[in-house]
Amino acid sequence: MYHPRDMPIGPSHGRTRALATIVAFAAAFVTATGAAILAAGASVGLTVNGGSVALPGLAIESDVVVGSAKDFLALFGEDVATTPDGRALRAFGHSVALTLVAGQPYLYTPGKVELAVAPRVDEHGRLIAPLAPLAEALGFQVVWRDDTKTLVVTDPDASEVAPPPPKPRIPFTDDDLLLIARVVYSEAPDEPFEGQVGVAAVVVNRVLSPHFPDTVHDVVFAPGQFQGTKTALFRRDPSDEALRAAKAALYGEDPTDGALYFYDPRTATSKWIRTLKVLVTIGHHAFATDPRWAATSSQ
Repeated sequence: MYHPRDMPIGPSHGRTRALATIVAFAAAFVTATGAAILAAGASVGLTVNGGSVALPGLAIESDVVVGSAKDFLALFGEDVATTPDGRALRAFGHSVALTLVAGQPYLYTPGKVELAVAPRVDEHGRLIAPLAPLAEALGFQVVWRDDTKTLVVTDPDASEVAPPPPKPRIPFTDDDLLLIARVVYSEAPDEPFEGQVGVAAVVVNRVLSPHFPDTVHDVVFAPGQFQGTKTALFRRDPSDEALRAAKAALYGEDPTDGALYFYDPRTATSKWIRTLKVLVTIGHHAFATDPRWAATSSQ
């Protein structure tokens, strides 16, 4: 009978041939087995290289953390082949090939690792297997954190998982970014960077406010609002600093605490604007809001 560890794994053998071989021995080896889930409904976590991972089938069975072997191995760049019925799996990618067969309590590598829980196929057709032996076979460090019920897997050769990209306060296009930067450049070219971010934040706050138009374009070109749009500076390419300020405001920075207006007290001629509630003063600008309206900084 063909033993899993005798399957061809070298690069000279096609993966199609390897998969066909899995099908052959799986039919002879596999019998369905059930595994008692001792912690049914219990929450268990998985952390890979510092980042939390949601894995299909993640659970504790017989005091062992199990999950979808295919999805788990894919996290590390493994190329995973499975039989059509999902009962056998082979993974390539690192320096070792790994093989699992449903009902067989072993992880087949060039050697054979005994598993506390035999792999099984769940109701979704996923091969569920103990995760720690898979990670260890690839050379990763595995630690169980009992205080948080989390399996921590670390690849010593990999950097930490990058944090998810920040979410902008409003959806925006490159044209929107450029428009806001032009407002900043024309309204506050000599202001400190914080003040430039404040001007950009006013535009974003207005888009979020029900009292103003809901697009960057319509906010910027609303009649009688931003006087800078009438100047030559607005028609020039904005400075790199203005672009950075616009992007900072789009991604959540708001030193104005939700202001919807700004003005220079030294030059402002409108009596009405001086009646607004000033939230903060940055540089030469007072940032204000209508006291009848709630601030938008939390939106």
